[in-house]
Amino acid sequence: MELYYRRAGERISLKRSIWQKLKVPQFATGAAQGVDASRVVFAFARDNALPGSRWWKQINPYTQTPVNAVWLVMFCAAICGLFGFSAAALSSLAG
Repeated sequence: MELYYRRAGERISLKRSIWQKLKVPQFATGAAQGVDASRVVFAFARDNALPGSRWWKQINPYTQTPVNAVWLVMFCAAICGLFGFSAAALSSLAG
């Protein structure tokens, strides 16, 4: 802990110091998971294994990417993120 204090040049909390160092890896991990999940959604939709596959497997002619699949994943991630603000959901995960 003293190492963090010396490195910062002032007395900052250990929690804040560690949290600041984890912001970039956390963002990168979330972005990678979004890419992976959208590829899985597209693969399942391409094989007609999802409801509404015709819409999820459409490729954008300009970007040549499955934009609809990406938006589905981002929407589902946002909904799951909103559950984190619920006290009941948090207490059920924490035990």
